[in-house]
Amino acid sequence: MKTTVVQQAPPLIRLACWQLSLTALLSIGLIYLRQDGQASGLSALLGGLLSLMALQYVAWRAGLRGEPAGSPEQLLLGFYRAAIGRFLLLAMAFALLFRFGDSLDKLALLLVFSVVSVFGAIFSAVIFSVDRER
Repeated sequence: MKTTVVQQAPPLIRLACWQLSLTALLSIGLIYLRQDGQASGLSALLGGLLSLMALQYVAWRAGLRGEPAGSPEQLLLGFYRAAIGRFLLLAMAFALLFRFGDSLDKLALLLVFSVVSVFGAIFSAVIFSVDRER
């Protein structure tokens, strides 16, 4: 069976590709479905990119880059640091977007952020379980 480039990529890259695809699909859909299509599409794109940025930050900060993690205490400490950093990063980004993004569709931004985040959590479990079976 022939594998594609995406299937051969590391799990975090595959997850990022799927999240970007979902973000693009939702953004294009909102452009055509909403009356203020441009603002909704841009808001959806920003929401999806925020979700992707948060996931990649956690992966970078927690040390999930494919190398050995070290002791369980170090891994747990890395996850705690990553979770706190993710929370602060997202709080700052949403505060800036809500404060200065007057023309943005806040509902579309939050909706796409939530959908892409939930999709990322579910799909990461699937990707990592498939990789363990190989």
